[in-house]
Formats: sequence, structure tokens, C-alpha cells
Amino acid sequence: GIGEKSAVLIKMIPEICRRYQEDREQGGERVFSSEEALRLVRPKFFGRKTEAVVLLLLDSQGKTLYCDVINEGSVNAAPIYTNQVVRLAAQYEASTAVLAHNHPSGRPMPTSGDIAATRHVIWALDSLGVLLYDHLIVTETDYLSMNGCGLLQTLYEEHTEEKERRLYP
Repeated sequence: GIGEKSAVLIKMIPEICRRYQEDREQGGERVFSSEEALRLVRPKFFGRKTEAVVLLLLDSQGKTLYCDVINEGSVNAAPIYTNQVVRLAAQYEASTAVLAHNHPSGRPMPTSGDIAATRHVIWALDSLGVLLYDHLIVTETDYLSMNGCGLLQTLYEEHTEEKERRLYP
């Protein structure tokens, strides 16, 4: 019972809210924890029905250099292109990176694909001397920090062992 213009306006509300939040968060804010990173990346997922990948890049002082969506996918998957992550980290001369993606299903548990992608990003960023501080999985009401639950540390330990095995066979 509403007109075409009203329908368009209603459909634009999530995008308007997302842009409003992004504008509020700009300004090179410093990030020192996963919770602070979550506050910066969460607005990027507002109103999305499909998975999206966000990359947050920080300098050596924790100041935000870059924070944006780098890929969008389907309802249950969004590929993380390692070469794109590396290119952006090099372009912005980042010291630290935080990956985030959403699970529209509402369950923030990492899939085997999420873990494999994180492993690849760790290897790729290591070649630049960039630390992957966290990989956040965000839902509308919850989130999981791979750093906070110890999974990222396990992946880094595997990485270090494999790297040493390759360097000193």
C-alpha cells in the first residue's frame, strides 16, 4: 500500500545507516584490541544478506590506514583473495592487519574454509612483515575472534614450525 518512492526510500535505509556509521568512524582512529577493531568493521556488514570480507590495516602505532569491504560473495561464502590483501597491505605500508567477514546465518563459528583462508593470509602477510592480528567472524548479534579463542595463535605456531622446517630441513 505504499508508493514506488516510499519503497525505494525504505530499501535505502540499510545503506544510509552503513554510510553514516562509516563516516562517524573515519579519521585514523587507533585500534588496540579486537573489540575496537570490531567497532570499526561491524558497520560494514549492516543490512547485508550475503557474506562480505572487510580488511582493516593499521600502522605501527595502531592508527587506521584502511578499512573497507574487499570482496562480496554469496549467502554462505565470500572468497578472501590473498593477493588483494597483500597488495593493499603493501600499498598502505601497514604493520598490522585485521580480517573480518560476516556469517548471515547467525552462527559465528569458523568453517574449514575460514581457517584455510586465514592460514594463507598469515603466510602471505609474513612475507611483508605484516602481522595478522585477528580474523573476526561477525553476525548480527554476535562475533568470534580467532585471536580471542586461541585459533590464530595455533595457526601462527603451525606457520612458524613449517617456516623453520623449510628454512632448516
